Amino acid sequence: MIKNDHITAYSTYHDGQEQWVSAMYFSKRLGDTVQGWAKLKDFEYTGTMSGFN
Repeated sequence: MIKNDHITAYSTYHDGQEQWVSAMYFSKRLGDTVQGWAKLKDFEYTGTMSGFN
């Protein structure tokens, strides 16, 4: 992930030391979606989204 990318975060996990977030984003470099875990402290909350209209 690159700073200022738009990333969708799904759920969080606390391992006793750090909080992690399950995230997914579209990599322009790979031309595909990428999924994984990242430290929650590295994210900035910008809003929510919904698949429902």
